[in-house]
Amino acid sequence: MELSTSDIDSIVSKTEKFINSEILRIELIKILPKCRKVKFFNDNGDKILEKECDNETIIKKEYIKNKNWKVELEEKLIGQKTEIKKSDFTIFLNSLFNQKTDIEDYTVDSCYAPRHGIIFYDSNENIDGFFEICFECSNYKIVGEIPRFILLSKSKFNKLSELFDKYDMKE
Repeated sequence: MELSTSDIDSIVSKTEKFINSEILRIELIKILPKCRKVKFFNDNGDKILEKECDNETIIKKEYIKNKNWKVELEEKLIGQKTEIKKSDFTIFLNSLFNQKTDIEDYTVDSCYAPRHGIIFYDSNENIDGFFEICFECSNYKIVGEIPRFILLSKSKFNKLSELFDKYDMKE
Protein backbone atom coordinates (compact mmCIF):
# COMPACT_ATOMS: atom_id res chain seq x y z
CA MET A 1 0.00 0.00 0.00
CA GLU A 2 1.54 3.25 -1.07
CA LEU A 3 0.21 6.80 -0.94
CA SER A 4 0.95 9.27 -3.70
CA THR A 5 3.29 12.17 -3.01
CA SER A 6 0.39 14.64 -3.13
CA ASP A 7 -1.63 12.50 -0.66
CA ILE A 8 1.33 12.38 1.70
CA ASP A 9 1.94 16.14 1.39
CA SER A 10 -1.74 16.84 2.08
CA ILE A 11 -1.85 14.57 5.15
CA VAL A 12 1.38 15.96 6.59
CA SER A 13 0.19 19.52 5.92
CA LYS A 14 -3.17 18.95 7.67
CA THR A 15 -1.48 17.28 10.61
CA GLU A 16 1.18 19.96 10.99
CA LYS A 17 -1.58 22.58 10.85
CA PHE A 18 -3.42 20.71 13.60
CA ILE A 19 -0.28 20.46 15.76
CA ASN A 20 1.03 23.98 15.13
CA SER A 21 -2.16 26.04 15.14
CA GLU A 22 -4.58 24.23 17.41
CA ILE A 23 -2.39 22.52 19.99
CA LEU A 24 -0.88 24.31 22.98
CA ARG A 25 0.92 21.29 24.40
CA ILE A 26 1.32 17.52 24.06
CA GLU A 27 1.75 14.97 26.86
CA LEU A 28 2.82 11.35 26.75
CA ILE A 29 1.06 9.34 29.46
CA LYS A 30 1.14 5.93 31.06
CA ILE A 31 -2.27 4.37 31.61
CA LEU A 32 -2.88 2.69 34.95
CA PRO A 33 -4.74 -0.61 35.15
CA LYS A 34 -8.38 -0.55 36.21
CA CYS A 35 -8.71 -2.62 39.38
CA ARG A 36 -11.75 -4.11 41.04
CA LYS A 37 -12.42 -6.53 43.86
CA VAL A 38 -13.51 -9.96 42.73
CA LYS A 39 -15.07 -12.45 45.08
CA PHE A 40 -15.02 -16.18 44.65
CA PHE A 41 -15.14 -19.25 46.85
CA ASN A 42 -12.32 -21.70 47.42
CA ASP A 43 -12.69 -25.49 47.67
CA ASN A 44 -13.66 -25.20 51.37
CA GLY A 45 -16.48 -22.79 50.55
CA ASP A 46 -14.66 -19.81 52.07
CA LYS A 47 -15.40 -16.48 50.41
CA ILE A 48 -12.22 -14.86 49.12
CA LEU A 49 -11.81 -11.30 47.86
CA GLU A 50 -9.02 -10.59 45.46
CA LYS A 51 -7.97 -7.55 43.53
CA GLU A 52 -8.08 -8.04 39.76
CA CYS A 53 -6.50 -5.47 37.44
CA ASP A 54 -6.74 -5.06 33.68
CA ASN A 55 -5.71 -2.38 31.25
CA GLU A 56 -8.71 -1.01 29.39
CA THR A 57 -9.51 2.06 27.37
CA ILE A 58 -9.63 5.29 29.37
CA ILE A 59 -11.79 7.04 26.77
CA LYS A 60 -15.05 7.90 28.57
CA LYS A 61 -16.69 9.72 25.70
CA GLU A 62 -16.16 11.70 22.56
CA TYR A 63 -18.74 14.14 21.24
CA ILE A 64 -19.17 17.32 19.24
CA LYS A 65 -20.07 20.56 21.03
CA ASN A 66 -20.22 23.93 19.26
CA LYS A 67 -18.74 22.31 16.11
CA ASN A 68 -15.66 21.10 18.02
CA TRP A 69 -14.73 17.61 19.17
CA LYS A 70 -14.66 17.10 22.93
CA VAL A 71 -12.90 14.18 24.61
CA GLU A 72 -13.37 12.96 28.17
CA LEU A 73 -10.85 10.58 29.73
CA GLU A 74 -10.84 8.57 32.97
CA GLU A 75 -8.46 10.94 34.76
CA LYS A 76 -7.93 8.58 37.72
CA LEU A 77 -6.37 6.03 35.35
CA ILE A 78 -3.76 8.45 34.01
CA GLY A 79 -0.42 7.69 35.66
CA GLN A 80 2.90 9.28 34.82
CA LYS A 81 2.75 12.24 32.41
CA THR A 82 5.49 14.06 30.60
CA GLU A 83 5.17 17.01 28.27
CA ILE A 84 6.98 16.67 24.96
CA LYS A 85 8.19 19.18 22.42
CA LYS A 86 5.88 19.81 19.47
CA SER A 87 8.93 19.49 17.23
CA ASP A 88 9.52 15.91 18.44
CA PHE A 89 5.95 14.99 17.59
CA THR A 90 6.17 16.70 14.19
CA ILE A 91 9.36 14.73 13.43
CA PHE A 92 7.51 11.54 14.40
CA LEU A 93 4.55 12.43 12.16
CA ASN A 94 6.81 13.15 9.22
CA SER A 95 8.56 9.81 9.73
CA LEU A 96 5.20 8.08 9.31
CA PHE A 97 5.01 9.21 5.71
CA ASN A 98 8.63 9.26 4.65
CA GLN A 99 8.96 5.53 4.18
CA LYS A 100 7.26 2.99 1.94
CA THR A 101 5.08 0.46 3.72
CA ASP A 102 4.03 -2.89 2.35
CA ILE A 103 0.57 -4.12 3.28
CA GLU A 104 2.20 -7.28 4.73
CA ASP A 105 3.87 -5.07 7.35
CA TYR A 106 0.53 -4.38 9.05
CA THR A 107 -0.10 -6.66 12.01
CA VAL A 108 -2.60 -6.16 14.78
CA ASP A 109 -3.30 -8.67 17.51
CA SER A 110 -6.42 -8.55 19.59
CA CYS A 111 -5.38 -8.06 23.23
CA TYR A 112 -5.88 -4.26 23.33
CA ALA A 113 -4.61 -3.52 26.82
CA PRO A 114 -3.56 0.12 26.33
CA ARG A 115 -0.81 1.27 28.66
CA HIS A 116 0.22 4.48 26.88
CA GLY A 117 -1.34 7.51 25.29
CA ILE A 118 -0.74 10.94 23.83
CA ILE A 119 -2.94 13.84 24.96
CA PHE A 120 -3.25 17.00 22.84
CA TYR A 121 -4.37 20.16 24.67
CA ASP A 122 -5.77 23.27 23.02
CA SER A 123 -5.05 26.86 24.03
CA ASN A 124 -7.75 26.66 26.72
CA GLU A 125 -6.13 23.53 28.24
CA ASN A 126 -9.01 21.35 27.01
CA ILE A 127 -8.24 17.93 25.58
CA ASP A 128 -8.40 18.41 21.82
CA GLY A 129 -7.38 14.89 20.88
CA PHE A 130 -6.18 11.60 22.33
CA PHE A 131 -4.14 8.78 20.83
CA GLU A 132 -4.42 5.59 22.98
CA ILE A 133 -1.82 2.88 22.37
CA CYS A 134 -1.25 -0.82 23.13
CA PHE A 135 2.36 -1.61 22.25
CA GLU A 136 1.77 -5.33 22.94
CA CYS A 137 -0.71 -5.87 20.12
CA SER A 138 0.11 -2.82 17.95
CA ASN A 139 -3.42 -1.51 18.22
CA TYR A 140 -4.56 2.02 18.97
CA LYS A 141 -7.53 4.39 19.09
CA ILE A 142 -7.67 8.01 17.96
CA VAL A 143 -10.36 10.40 19.21
CA GLY A 144 -10.97 14.14 19.03
CA GLU A 145 -9.68 16.63 16.48
CA ILE A 146 -6.66 14.54 15.42
CA PRO A 147 -6.77 13.88 11.67
CA ARG A 148 -7.84 10.22 11.41
CA PHE A 149 -5.59 9.09 8.63
CA ILE A 150 -3.02 7.14 10.57
CA LEU A 151 -2.56 3.47 9.70
CA LEU A 152 0.55 2.31 11.50
CA SER A 153 2.66 -0.49 10.10
CA LYS A 154 4.96 -2.45 12.37
CA SER A 155 7.98 -0.34 11.38
CA LYS A 156 6.04 2.89 11.92
CA PHE A 157 4.68 1.60 15.22
CA ASN A 158 8.32 1.13 16.24
CA LYS A 159 8.90 4.85 15.54
CA LEU A 160 6.08 5.64 17.95
CA SER A 161 7.69 3.35 20.52
CA GLU A 162 10.99 5.23 20.06
CA LEU A 163 9.21 8.50 20.89
CA PHE A 164 8.05 7.03 24.22
CA ASP A 165 11.56 5.62 24.83
CA LYS A 166 13.12 9.04 24.24
CA TYR A 167 11.08 10.42 27.13
CA ASP A 168 11.56 7.33 29.37
CA MET A 169 7.86 6.54 29.19
CA LYS A 170 8.03 2.85 28.23
CA GLU A 171 7.87 0.08 30.80
